[in-house]
Amino acid sequence: MKFNYIYGKQAEQYDYLYIPKAFMKEEPFKTMIASSKIMYAVLMEKQQKSVEMGWIDEKDHVYILANETAIGAELNWDEAEVLAALEELERFGLVEIAENSEDMKLYLKRFV
Repeated sequence: MKFNYIYGKQAEQYDYLYIPKAFMKEEPFKTMIASSKIMYAVLMEKQQKSVEMGWIDEKDHVYILANETAIGAELNWDEAEVLAALEELERFGLVEIAENSEDMKLYLKRFV
């Protein structure tokens, strides 16, 4: 495969995920696998859309409605990798997973 250079304003055409630098620099996250860090960034983006959709519970907590298949398709991951990343984020206390029919109801947590 051969790729071309990025010229001038072409860099603006890309959509980016923002992974918190703390995941790379802070001791508590040293053992976290890269896919979990990517998953957190994806969920942060989805959380912004959740606010736009009005997905806020009675305690004023924003939640994300998602399923493993859709997230896997978005990231080109299999379902096992999606679940492993979500389970690790849950172990770290960065996401709370609640079942909601065929979708998962996810609550993303702040770490700062």
